[in-house]
Amino acid sequence: MTTPGTAPTVAVTPFVDMWAQPDSSDLEQVPNQQVPNGVNLQTKLRHQTYTLNSAGSDNFMLSSLTGNAIRFMLLILRDSNLNRQDYAAANIQWQLDQRNLSTFSTASGSPFSAPDLLFQWAEDFYRTYGGVSRPVGVYPFPRFYSPGNLYGQGWLYTANSTALSWEFNTLSGATNLPGTIELLQEEVYATGPVDPSLIDL
Repeated sequence: MTTPGTAPTVAVTPFVDMWAQPDSSDLEQVPNQQVPNGVNLQTKLRHQTYTLNSAGSDNFMLSSLTGNAIRFMLLILRDSNLNRQDYAAANIQWQLDQRNLSTFSTASGSPFSAPDLLFQWAEDFYRTYGGVSRPVGVYPFPRFYSPGNLYGQGWLYTANSTALSWEFNTLSGATNLPGTIELLQEEVYATGPVDPSLIDL
């Protein structure tokens, strides 16, 4: 790891975005919509860590972050020096309860056994993702992006009893292990009535 140098200077412009709830009806007694569409949808970010096992060993990760609709997941792999590494060897198996959501393959001839199918999938979800370098050691699992227009998929709905898991082998040439695997996750949940047309944003 490199020693931190002088911290950068960051300019921040604070602002407040708010709205006032209107009356239930206007002066002619026509009902007003008091709650904006989607205002009852809340998001939260959670994370969980696992051990990245030694080279050639199997890694099995069972998520405890279930119970809501999931919009996005990242697996971030780090070695014992906390440096991100592409240490996930093919194939990455992703399961929901007893169903196999996907098995992500290896790029042909890749020296790092990178799951090329997974990275291409992320580019398909985010059409602006092309040309942007994927950070080393970061494995994206997107679950949204305008599914009504046939881009991406809807949110991944889970219950508290859902078994959501990943399994893959650590790259055979990996060093500085054991390391860590971090699951970062964005979830959506309703705090009141929600416009049904918004559930697949």
